[in-house]
Amino acid sequence: MQAFTLDNTSPIPVKLQLKAQVKYQVLAGMLRPGDQLPPLRDLAAGLGVHLNTVVRAFAELEDEGYLRSYQGKGVFVPDELPGPGQGAALRSLLAGVLQSAREFGLSPEEMAMATLAHGQLARPPQAATNRLLLVGGSRADLRRLQRQLEAALPVLVVPVLADELAERVRPREFALAACTLFHETDLKHQLPGLSVAVLAEDGARAAFASLRGLPAGARVAVVAGDWLHAARIRQSVERMGAGSLCIDMYLHEAPPDAQVVVAAAAQTPASAAGLARGHLVITEPAAVPPHALAALRRDIGTPAGNPSVHVRSAWV
Repeated sequence: MQAFTLDNTSPIPVKLQLKAQVKYQVLAGMLRPGDQLPPLRDLAAGLGVHLNTVVRAFAELEDEGYLRSYQGKGVFVPDELPGPGQGAALRSLLAGVLQSAREFGLSPEEMAMATLAHGQLARPPQAATNRLLLVGGSRADLRRLQRQLEAALPVLVVPVLADELAERVRPREFALAACTLFHETDLKHQLPGLSVAVLAEDGARAAFASLRGLPAGARVAVVAGDWLHAARIRQSVERMGAGSLCIDMYLHEAPPDAQVVVAAAAQTPASAAGLARGHLVITEPAAVPPHALAALRRDIGTPAGNPSVHVRSAWV
């Protein structure tokens, strides 16, 4: 059993926090049948909460079948639980969820509230008449662009990382798609024939395409905020036919001797300003360009202006 930790500043009542932690430890196998919990008075004193709060929480858990109390002996985990314990599988699932939440900048509490809201609202969307596939190299970029697109268009945006396309997306599941600058090749390679809007200006697209014409061995620095994002960009550059280049990956800034800097949207390489004249710096836009938005409106058949309906997000 791990120690219980409550947050008195949380909008979630401490009784619910305590119940959730006890229930989780029982289901995850951290509290096993026959294990005794601390005396209620000691637990209340250690957590800094009123004894009645602990009494009510444990009484509800006993009603639900997760605890059993014995007069004069204490409170124990019963031999038979309301349902099967998930053990390591539950711990592994939640570890993955929390890792994804951290990538989004969500605290465990915010993730729990978002999960609750999603579960309450999850049903086939009524207002959205179109589904738009959005492909990029990082969850943070996809989340930002998803918000912009759903605020401007009556679509349900489904964001997918470039290396998850084959696993998560079936052919003919989408009529429309959008992608960040560096992942057009990935999308067209996985889903040929799909209409794709590239979320970048024409000049940036031309500059990125010019990598194919560089001599073999030319030094290209891929810059991103984490190694996974950098690896996705590097794979995309190689897939577009520039595999003969010398492509190195860097976090946050590029070396001054790089001939070309390919930087993720959230990165402004500190060394880029000092690169010699004639060296190329290509950065993904952080916002949806107006012309790309206009093209999507034409494909969807939506007039310019704010949508009159609110669309549920495909990603929490």
